[in-house]
Amino acid sequence: MADIRLYKGGTPDISFMNCAGHEVTSRPPFGHLNKKKTPPFDAHYDGAYSVANFAAGFPFVPSEIPYQRDNITKAQPEGLAVGDILQMIVVPCNHYVRSVRFDIGQPDALLAGCTVELVAQSVEWDPTANSNRGGFVLTELSDISDAATAQGVSAPIDVSEPFSVVVWLDKVVNGYAQPLYAAPIFTTTGSGVDAVTIRHQSGGIILGVKIVSLPTDADYGVHMARNDWWLTSRIEGFESPGGL
Repeated sequence: MADIRLYKGGTPDISFMNCAGHEVTSRPPFGHLNKKKTPPFDAHYDGAYSVANFAAGFPFVPSEIPYQRDNITKAQPEGLAVGDILQMIVVPCNHYVRSVRFDIGQPDALLAGCTVELVAQSVEWDPTANSNRGGFVLTELSDISDAATAQGVSAPIDVSEPFSVVVWLDKVVNGYAQPLYAAPIFTTTGSGVDAVTIRHQSGGIILGVKIVSLPTDADYGVHMARNDWWLTSRIEGFESPGGL
């Protein structure tokens, strides 16, 4: 299984020789690591500081957006496989998701047999992790699939035909409705009076779609799709008027 980074936001991977056929990616961290004496709410979304309430959307239109084709073929030269995730929207730390919407704008008969499901992945900073993500660990969450099942949303989704669905993500925990939340992570080193605690704001949640089945036509890859997919969400956060 591969994660295909399509989202814009966080820390860009700069390539001054970038040209046609090269992947264009961003990566964690999505917010400041430990910025003292400032409100612990700010985080990067799409290269800018987010506001408290905003709609986040991402188009998957590989026929019109060359870098999307390049990113897929770079990560999976033989084409997408079942289980691969197209990572599309970053939910910064300290923000939460109220709803996710997915639309297929136009039909594409050559995608017949191809199905997807909506997914979320948590992004957590782990100082012990040794990976090409530089200490960031991704874990797939069940919140969206659980909510979709509870709301009677049929799955998986056929991407060869026009489609539209909204999945509401508030769930009841101990009698309270709670949305999908990207919480900060606290790490402590030392003990007693020598203990030092750091609040890491670098993680978040990534929203995207997972490939459940491939097109029946084995010669037609998802990166060749001629139609348009739209993943959108409603994200909220926290703000403080104070801070130094």
